[in-house]
Amino acid sequence: MKRYLVILFMVLVVIFTYNFSTKAKGIIDSNKLELDLMINYSNYVYKTYGDNVEEDNYIREDLHHGKGYLGEIIYWVNNRFGVGLGLESNRMVSEWCDDLEKYKYSSQLDGPYAKIIYNLNDNITLYNNIIDYRYKEHYQKAGFDNDLIRGNGIGVLLGMKVDYPVDNNLSVVLDSGYRIAKIKIKKRYSSKKGELIKNKDGEKIKISGLRVGLSVAYRF
Repeated sequence: MKRYLVILFMVLVVIFTYNFSTKAKGIIDSNKLELDLMINYSNYVYKTYGDNVEEDNYIREDLHHGKGYLGEIIYWVNNRFGVGLGLESNRMVSEWCDDLEKYKYSSQLDGPYAKIIYNLNDNITLYNNIIDYRYKEHYQKAGFDNDLIRGNGIGVLLGMKVDYPVDNNLSVVLDSGYRIAKIKIKKRYSSKKGELIKNKDGEKIKISGLRVGLSVAYRF
């Protein structure tokens, strides 16, 4: 019995190796790998909730609009479906000053993601990103420069891309999508201790909003 299991295992290894080498050759021959680099613009709407947080909409003033960028690599399984991995970073910044000093408040939302893509036709694709986010808010003024909160959570981004081919390999891509992320606040700045400490309030932040972007895609 063991001998048959060993033989079966060897057969499976041979089949897997053959399929892998065939697919690898297909990627090279058929331009099934795609590299995308994007700059984007996002808007955020915030809502806080949790065990000890009042149930209301809390808008972080002037941190509604900002820029971001991402890089991703996609493998096209066939002419219709593709899967990918990527990394994105987004930042909102608000700066103001009075007669005495200058202030700066910012939020940052970063994370790796997995992607599923579906081709509607030669130019339009639909996609869904599942993102593992890291979030922080930072405050800076004279004598103070520190993160105020840090957290993490899962997000999704549903979107559509429109390709404008430059040649057989290179395309310019217009991208639009809608983001939803739920962030659990793990640490909050304590003015008493002068550092970030564990947050025990069960606070969470929901971030939602539109994203538009322009990217360059290269297939190889």
